[in-house]
Amino acid sequence: RLFYVAITRAESHLVLTYSASRYRYGKQRFNQPSRFLAEIGEQHLDSSSPHGSVARAPFGRFETRMGQSPKKSSSGAKVQGNFKRGTQRKPEPVVNPADFKPSPPDQIQTGMKVLHLLFGEGKVLSIDGARDNRVATIFFKDVDGGSQKRILLKFAKLQVID
Repeated sequence: RLFYVAITRAESHLVLTYSASRYRYGKQRFNQPSRFLAEIGEQHLDSSSPHGSVARAPFGRFETRMGQSPKKSSSGAKVQGNFKRGTQRKPEPVVNPADFKPSPPDQIQTGMKVLHLLFGEGKVLSIDGARDNRVATIFFKDVDGGSQKRILLKFAKLQVID
């Protein structure tokens, strides 16, 4: 019902998105789009977005990323299959853990280049917060073609690099 209210209030333009992966409690979780996105008619979608849209097969059928056939919902509409929410895959380390030596959090400063086990090389753009709760905004060039992450330094495990 809340989804319906959001759509009706949009009036002329509505953007629907989902997060392919999220970090919760320090672990990466991979997500599937909501089945409601798959039930939206093709004539209502603008697939010109450079970041993609709901995967569609020929003749309006939906396919999962693994190429599986669509399943029918209880209403009879075709929806994207395999709705395991939050399925976890252990991300591969970007650097060799044996060579990784985390620096003390109080040594991390704005402008430094740092290394993170999963995100790779990054540059510290800013640091906010008090001593024990300092949060760094870091640009990682190898994450999704370049991405900023906000990381609590006392848990970050970053290695300062030259």
